[in-house]
Amino acid sequence: MTTADYALAISLCSLLIALSSFVWNVWSKFIFPKPRVNASVGIFSMFTADVGASNPHVALNFTNHGPGEVTLHVVCLLYKKHLWSKPEHAMLNPIHNFPFEPYQSLGPFSGGLPKKLLVGEGHTFRFPYEAESFLALPIFRIGATDTFGRYHWVKVSNLRHAQRQFWKDFPNAKKRTWDDPPDSPESSDS
Repeated sequence: MTTADYALAISLCSLLIALSSFVWNVWSKFIFPKPRVNASVGIFSMFTADVGASNPHVALNFTNHGPGEVTLHVVCLLYKKHLWSKPEHAMLNPIHNFPFEPYQSLGPFSGGLPKKLLVGEGHTFRFPYEAESFLALPIFRIGATDTFGRYHWVKVSNLRHAQRQFWKDFPNAKKRTWDDPPDSPESSDS
């Protein structure tokens, strides 16, 4: 092979790379654009002039950064029952009519779900902040799914920060596992 043959082979390879990157850019920007959704979790209180500060609550916030609209379908979390088991998903029940009914949920589709977010729009889902909160469970990820089945997760560092705050506020809370039965009120013998 001569130098011209090597130059031709390299030129053809670079042409293929350039063509594939062009097709990928057109596909991802114009044909099938995926919106980026920023998610965060934290413990917040709401302050109003007439009432003052409300009880703290867990707030899960989603903001659509575009390029198109997105519809959040379900708030979910990812967990493992045991160290050796496969990760599983669970749905969370947001508070329905916050702040007027701070502990009432109507199931996994309360709190405004499904929620359509236009570009630049955000929405916050709120959950009770108590010793039996989902933050006491061994969860790995928390986020939401959209109608196309894509997951929009909170950063792990942000979730760990909220869990550290939870254990600081509730040091005597029982570390829960997925095998624990839900707490039931103690029955009194009369």
